[in-house]
Amino acid sequence: MALTLRRHQAEARDALRAAHEAGHDRTWVVLPPGAGKTVLGVDHALWLGRTTVVFCPNTAIVGQWIDTWDRLR
Repeated sequence: MALTLRRHQAEARDALRAAHEAGHDRTWVVLPPGAGKTVLGVDHALWLGRTTVVFCPNTAIVGQWIDTWDRLR
């Protein structure tokens, strides 16, 4: 599925990829609620193509990640 990111998401995606290519094993994304962190995270996990650990503060956010993963992969 082709994913269209908003400008700030695309900028964050590019920064995540650059950090990974520079050899960084861990990255953090800080964006306000509703900015699309889950979509960005799923996009990056798919780009990495490897097992990814995601920490969520509650079961509602876990469900959001699962739904987004199922929709985008």
